Amino acid sequence: MSLKLEKIALSLGGQPVIRDVSFELKPGEIVGLLGRNGVGKTSLLRIASGTLQADAGTVRLGDRVLAAWSRREIAQRIAVVPQDLHVPFPFRVGELVLMGRAPYQSWLGFESSADVERAVSAMERMGIEGLANRFIHELSGGERQLVLFARALAQQPEFLLLDEATAFLDLSHRV
Repeated sequence: MSLKLEKIALSLGGQPVIRDVSFELKPGEIVGLLGRNGVGKTSLLRIASGTLQADAGTVRLGDRVLAAWSRREIAQRIAVVPQDLHVPFPFRVGELVLMGRAPYQSWLGFESSADVERAVSAMERMGIEGLANRFIHELSGGERQLVLFARALAQQPEFLLLDEATAFLDLSHRV
């Protein structure tokens, strides 16, 4: 399966930001988007994940246009680690990481023991299992970024879209 953007265009506030951008991502590939601030990198990631509609062009996930997939189906295949996340409620780290399993839960939203295991494994992989019971608003920017990574890993996506992934991270975690 691939994630393919074809002739994507977007204007924001009447100003063209993205013009005729096309590329294809396959699982396992690592691709970096480079450019100065305000050139549309975040917008392009939002278009690729289906949270922003392009003015023109097509996004395909596999052989279907992204719009034909349900939000749940997209979330089972694409995870996004944003630059930063404002969390208005006092969630604990373990709860936020477990939210990565939401696309696999029933409509009642109860997690299974396998969901909990995947969340714990993701926290261990990021080295933040000791933060599981801390509230997200108590953490440093770098610790919050690691929580977002763990949540995305718990989601088990085929595609992981990272927006300024190393923002707030110390040197050892950047590597």
